[in-house]
Formats: sequence, structure tokens, C-alpha cells
Amino acid sequence: MTLTNEKRLYNPVMRQTYKNKLLDMIKFGVKNYNNMQYFKQFAMTAEIKPLLIFLGELFKTDCAYIRIKDLFIDMFRREHVEEITLQGLEHILCFTACDHMIGINSFRMLLKKSDSHSKTPDIVEIVEVGPQVNLMPKFTRKEPDCEIPKASKIKKKKNISEDKLGTTYGSTRQSRKSR
Repeated sequence: MTLTNEKRLYNPVMRQTYKNKLLDMIKFGVKNYNNMQYFKQFAMTAEIKPLLIFLGELFKTDCAYIRIKDLFIDMFRREHVEEITLQGLEHILCFTACDHMIGINSFRMLLKKSDSHSKTPDIVEIVEVGPQVNLMPKFTRKEPDCEIPKASKIKKKKNISEDKLGTTYGSTRQSRKSR
């Protein structure tokens, strides 16, 4: 992910590559940004795997937003988890798509017990911890889904032509004879 360049500041670019080839690229414009100090809440550790929530019909219907969703999932993917414990759900990332903008909010889920005798938490408190950002997709580039290998490409036949009746003619080049 690239954050800035010289010409247009604060336009993050997300790229997806495979074997040093660009597969997908999306450029965003930042409309609103609030960092973690703005919220003055609990600090999140980097090791926590977030729960990703995608809200909005655009993530289901628009091809560009489906690709954006896939890029965000790939960006936050870590090891595969078979089972999720309730205590493991601490960090929630919410992606909301509406009016051709994507709002990204970060929440922390706090589990509390109503009394000291219960073993399982029964009160869930969700607190926004930041950062919060609104992104507007500006530019997308997608490479073709399938790439034809060089070995399977059909070579162009040189010096062969065909007339209107379907007769094929070939021409050859001869070197000049020296006198």
C-alpha cells in the first residue's frame, strides 16, 4: 500500500501483485480522517486479528466494490482460524459503502459480566477506538483474468496472403546473385 506521492498527497493506492505482476490496483481519495489520538480510548495491539464487517449493497452488486472488498480481506488476512472464541473477538473493522464512498471505522469489543457469579460475559460494549477514515475510490485498474502463455501463442505466418476465392499465395525472398 502506497500512502502518498509528490503530485497528489494523501491518495492511498492499494495494489495486489502475484509473482511480481500487478493484478489489481485501486487509488483512493481521503475525505475525512481521524487518528487514534482523536478518540482517546483503549490502545489496540498489532497481534489482534480483526473481525471484518462489510456493510452496503455496493459490496454485493458493484464489480469495483467487490474487488475492493477482496483487497481489504487480503490485506488483513493472517493465519486461518477454524474456531473463534468469544474472548478472541476484541477488534472489529467496519467497512461501510454508500454514496460511492467507503467509511472505515475501528471498534473494540469489551465483554463484561453482569455479576461476579456468572462464568460467561453477558454484556457486550462496543467502543470506537479509531482510526476513522472515509475513502472515495478514484481509479481502478484490473489486469485480464487469464494471461496467454508465450509458448501457446500462435505465431504469425509471414509472407502468406489469401485472395477473395480462398486461394493461398506465398512469397519467398531470394538473395541477389552476385555477377
